[in-house]
Amino acid sequence: MMPHRSPRPPKTGVAYATPGRLARCSRDEARRREQVNERQRACRARKKADLKRFTIDGDEAGIAEAMINSTRLTEAETADHDKVETALAAVVAEWAKRWR
Repeated sequence: MMPHRSPRPPKTGVAYATPGRLARCSRDEARRREQVNERQRACRARKKADLKRFTIDGDEAGIAEAMINSTRLTEAETADHDKVETALAAVVAEWAKRWR
């Protein structure tokens, strides 16, 4: 018979006390851990959706102008990097679908 082990306490983002270590982590440490957890959640979601993350270098002004001319984004929306990135991903996905 195995010895009884108490269950682990739930993960709360707070470090446990160990010799020479405070029981609570700093706010910066908690914020960093939450950022790491969020990146990991996004990575798992991409993997589950069978998506791969690509990084490209491009001419920001040229891409913004192309998004405006193709009516995918307005001039005001091109100031938001996340919107430009999402629109660019849609263009690449459309291109890939066309050439399958």
